[in-house]
Parts: sequence; structure tokens; C-alpha cells
Amino acid sequence: MKSEKKAKTINTEDSRKDSYSPTLVNLPEAHPGYRIRFYRLRAGKTQKELADQCGFNESTIRNYELGNRTPKNDVLDKIADALDVDPHALYDPSFTTEYRRAAD
Repeated sequence: MKSEKKAKTINTEDSRKDSYSPTLVNLPEAHPGYRIRFYRLRAGKTQKELADQCGFNESTIRNYELGNRTPKNDVLDKIADALDVDPHALYDPSFTTEYRRAAD
């Protein structure tokens, strides 16, 4: 008798989220892309929304978040502005003060 194997369906979108979920605990020692992802998710934005707001391609944001590319400080400033966070929160691993920008 043949044994029937059930096909296991894997939702790659969900599995990627689980394996790469940034938390505030590991934020200080993380690369800038990890911190970009943390604040992007906190702001409730998609990579495409953030990229459009900054004038970048979606793949640029994705590559920063994955650590494939390292953004320069002027790019981090644009991203910080779009995410409404202090730029130091993205490029200074020891930055531990208030993450939201103060109202002008």
C-alpha cells in the first residue's frame, strides 16, 4: 500500500517575518538595516511605502534591511525623516534615548 504524503504548504512571507523579527532588545548591536526594519515595522510601513517616501527603489530598502548594502549617513537621514525617528537611532548603536523626534 502506498503511503500518502500530505504536501506541506509553507507561507514564505510569514516564515521570513518570524526569522527576522527585530526587537528592541537586540537593536543596539544590530546593523543599520536591522534598525531601519525595526522602525519601519514600528511605523506600520511596507518597504515600498518607505522607499517611495524616500525616493528610492523598494529593492534598495530591502538590501539595506538584509545587510547586503550599508546606507550612507545622508541616506539614513532621509529614512529617519520618513520614519519620524531621530537619525542617531539608525546609525548610532549606542543611541538609547527617546526614539521619536521631538516636535518642532
